[in-house]
Amino acid sequence: MKKLIVVAIAVFVLSVVYMNSALSQDNAGTLVTTRCSTCHNTEQICLGLDKKTPEQWKETVAKMVGKGAKLTAPEQAATVDFLAGVKKNKAPFCK
Repeated sequence: MKKLIVVAIAVFVLSVVYMNSALSQDNAGTLVTTRCSTCHNTEQICLGLDKKTPEQWKETVAKMVGKGAKLTAPEQAATVDFLAGVKKNKAPFCK
């Protein structure tokens, strides 16, 4: 019985982690558009694309969260991955 409970908890935790990361990745462009553009115009965000490393984006996003940006930890990670990986000409908000 204890093994079954442990397995059930492990499956639940892994599914929640997977769903959060998949959901956040799918919505990262929307997060940037809605959350970042609260304080920045999208043109300003586009200027950093293709220029910053993932570590620089991580620092930038952490700094913005420190200033009040509303992003959960999974959303921050997805936003960093998105900004570090998207090309300026492919970003939906850079048109």
